[in-house]
Order: sequence, then C-alpha cells, then structure tokens
Amino acid sequence: EGKRIFTTNCAVCHGDDGKGGHTGGAPLDKVADFNSAIQTVTNGRNNMPSFRSSFTPEQIRDVSGYVVRTLAGQAAR
Repeated sequence: EGKRIFTTNCAVCHGDDGKGGHTGGAPLDKVADFNSAIQTVTNGRNNMPSFRSSFTPEQIRDVSGYVVRTLAGQAAR
C-alpha cells in the first residue's frame, strides 16, 4: 500500500526512485528513520506540503514505511 501511495502522490516530486529533483522534491535516500518520515509526511517540510488532511494515519504510516524501508534502504524503527 505504501508503494501505491508513493507512486500516486509523491513520485511526481520525489521521482519513482526517490532520488528527487523533480519540481523541487528532495532526495529521500537519507531519511533518518520511520518517525522522521511520519513527521515530514504529516506536517510537511520546506516546499513539501502537509498531508495531514489528505492521508489517513494508516496511509501516512504505510507511505513512511515504504520510504524508509525501500527508498532509504533502512529497516523501519
């Protein structure tokens, strides 16, 4: 589910591979941890808007987990 959410909503700015550079999207390969990802998706950061009102808490968890495990190459903590 996290991959689907990312592909549909995030890849336009962050790229399918999460390396960023598309319309100002930051690279995601250095996302620190699961909680940081959740905070960023929920509250936004720099040019990235908040998705608090767009995603359910479960969707925020799923897309954050996908970013941390797959794009940042870390196990969710």
